[in-house]
Amino acid sequence: MAQTVTIPNITGAETISGPWTFTGVTVLPTVTRRVTIPAQMMAQINGTAIVLTTQGTYPDAWAQWPLASSPAAAPQALYAAFGVPMDYSSGGTFYVIYSQSGVAVTLWRVEVNYANLADLGDPTLASSVIGISLTPDGVINRVQIDQIGAVGAPVTAGNWLRLSIERDSAHADDVNADTIRLIGVIFEYVATR
Repeated sequence: MAQTVTIPNITGAETISGPWTFTGVTVLPTVTRRVTIPAQMMAQINGTAIVLTTQGTYPDAWAQWPLASSPAAAPQALYAAFGVPMDYSSGGTFYVIYSQSGVAVTLWRVEVNYANLADLGDPTLASSVIGISLTPDGVINRVQIDQIGAVGAPVTAGNWLRLSIERDSAHADDVNADTIRLIGVIFEYVATR
């Protein structure tokens, strides 16, 4: 016997026709969430000193770190840290929010370390390094969001996650001679419901 179920939504209703057989099965949708870390929540940890600047004027302004071409021995790097949300289930992908004054390829590098709740010493045992060359969309001075990549080490809800992000301008893949303005970083994960 066919059954019809009507599911209300914002614009009206969706109708799904059966038949189905459910035997003690719970269906939970996948929920993707993001933790956004703006530039003003980061601190410089390496390289030639840079100053957090403001783009635009109040109230339409945002903070940004101008990362210039820098020597291989001391790339300009920024630090941020946060607790892994308690609804964390799986995944862990980083995105970079930036703008730049040129259209050449830029290489971003993120190093991620995890401090487990039981760790007593330096929390560097579980780490992963992500590096990716990003080609901007061809429009200068526009905010862009690009995926850097997924973390390789396991992440656990409630643990401390710390990251350093740098523009690896000394790498052969980074051929951009212009300043890149880092506006923020996004951590995306799959959440439990």
